[in-house]
Amino acid sequence: MIRIGVDLGGTKIEALALDQHGRELKRKRVATPKGDYHGTIRTIVELVTFLEEKTGEKGTVGIGIPGTLSPKTGLVKKANSTWLNGKPFNLDVMQALSREVRFANDANCLAVSEAVDGAGQGKQMVFAVILGTGSGSGIAINAKVHSGQHGIAGEWGHKYKPGFIKLDLKSWNFKKTGMLWQKGSSNATNQGCHEDWQWLPICWTLIFLS
Repeated sequence: MIRIGVDLGGTKIEALALDQHGRELKRKRVATPKGDYHGTIRTIVELVTFLEEKTGEKGTVGIGIPGTLSPKTGLVKKANSTWLNGKPFNLDVMQALSREVRFANDANCLAVSEAVDGAGQGKQMVFAVILGTGSGSGIAINAKVHSGQHGIAGEWGHKYKPGFIKLDLKSWNFKKTGMLWQKGSSNATNQGCHEDWQWLPICWTLIFLS
């Protein structure tokens, strides 16, 4: 049986098939259907089906998502792909694929990967940063995810940058412009927000409080 990993991003969705030894067999990348919850699920199903047809094998599936699944409700929260927020994404995907699927924050996946056999191999702590459609980060301690009590311990993208607006902590309204993911993403830096990078180190004082 092959292993299929899916990276769900705000701009693209990429799926990769690996054999039992971790060797790449096939991959495919497509555009993310932005704003379309059910379209996102259909795209994931199509990618998994494509890889299984090309390899001739069924696969186990793991998906890295922006944001995380709430430990309390099981619903997606804190995703910069906002159409996922408040939805039972894991249940809907598993129903669509007719199998168990594992879900994890995408930056946590990166942190653990680098800690196990990447640039952070052998290190006690690895702090990994993703700069994409949004910006996110994850922490691995002793090669295991440090998620915190709310499941977002490493997510510096959701730390408030002082001086922009008064953030509504109840709604976490993504239309506001006070969060670091809106200023530290590759999209933001391409648009000339480089001066806001000076604020990113403040995350270290807040990460372990999440």
